[in-house]
Amino acid sequence: MKILWISHDPVREPNEFGQSSSGFWKEALLKLLIDNSGISIKVAFPGKKCSKTHSGNYTFRFTRKKIYNDLPLRTKNDLLYIINQYKPDLIHVHGTEKPYGLIVKYIKIPVLISLQGFLTESYNSLIANIALPIWKEKKTLKEIIFRNSFINLHSYWFYNAQYERQIVRLNKYFAGRTQFDEEFVLKYNSLAKYFRANETLREDFYDCGWNIGQIERHSIYISSFTNPLKGFHILLGAASFLVKEFRNLSILVPGHMTKKMVNQVFGNSYYRILKEMIEDFGLNNNITFLGALNGKEVSKILKKTHVFVLPSFIENSSNALGEAQVVGVPSIVSSECGGTESIIEENVNGLIFKKGNAFDLANKIRKIFLTDNLARQLSENSKQFGFKFHNRETIKNQYYSIYKTIIKK
Repeated sequence: MKILWISHDPVREPNEFGQSSSGFWKEALLKLLIDNSGISIKVAFPGKKCSKTHSGNYTFRFTRKKIYNDLPLRTKNDLLYIINQYKPDLIHVHGTEKPYGLIVKYIKIPVLISLQGFLTESYNSLIANIALPIWKEKKTLKEIIFRNSFINLHSYWFYNAQYERQIVRLNKYFAGRTQFDEEFVLKYNSLAKYFRANETLREDFYDCGWNIGQIERHSIYISSFTNPLKGFHILLGAASFLVKEFRNLSILVPGHMTKKMVNQVFGNSYYRILKEMIEDFGLNNNITFLGALNGKEVSKILKKTHVFVLPSFIENSSNALGEAQVVGVPSIVSSECGGTESIIEENVNGLIFKKGNAFDLANKIRKIFLTDNLARQLSENSKQFGFKFHNRETIKNQYYSIYKTIIKK
């Protein structure tokens, strides 16, 4: 059974795993699946030219052009060349955010689309409860010249969402893991065949258990701050309430916030908004930017964290949330933000706050800070759910069964 993956991120085989990339869960899944002697998988991802890598994978050229009903010509030709060279039994396209799923128009080989995030559902949330005048005030010269502010990105996503919907309409087979992504597919393609397939996590998290006796009290971990959709500004608003009661409040954030990032000429308007909030709320001593982290480092931090917060405005199923659950960190997520409603049950394996409401988020964090029994209960239930939802053997069997079912048809 020969499978060709098409991914927008480089995905390395196990012998290439020494370096970090954004395709964490795909690498973990690839490692699982190629352990099965009945499957051969090669990966195609964007590169400077159409070529074969030293590990036998492929790169293709991808250029951003305003073509909303088809693949860019070079991308289409490169993918058709790769398909002709490898001759797969099935093509597995990861995500609908890029137009690769439109390759189905030019081939007779079956195509499976893995559902990740959705531009169609995301673009309306992009400005993330931040008033338009604030966005305009914080615009940098670089954003004005290159038209790449988040306001401009809103327009870009709006148009790109057109080919996302076309991908759903044209394809037949989809793999997802939440009620949110299943409803999205059936909304635009009532004849689609939807398969349930969960996502595996990096190995570092499965053997790392949270214990309330070993945590750093009043610490909060958030997995991302680079995009307003992830809601870091909402957490900052909540922190402005919490810090009055918990003077040792500690917010742990992966990544960096450098002077250049908040510079009026070369910076980013969202980072400038965040910097102003941090200063206005007096949180400079309560926030630690941790730099780039690998899976092992994140797992160690989660093990010592009091609360994991996912204040996103839109998610399907967050891998960061999955990692926190498997470790057992008590978690708080936004309401009505997509797929998390299939994952978090209020007061059972997590808490839910009103999306965009910093005061409500502060109250939920405070509740965990002050109630150890609740924290223990949420932790234990999170671990049970997480290990079931992200069980590697189950996921391996799910994908193997999906591949076989589609190929036989």
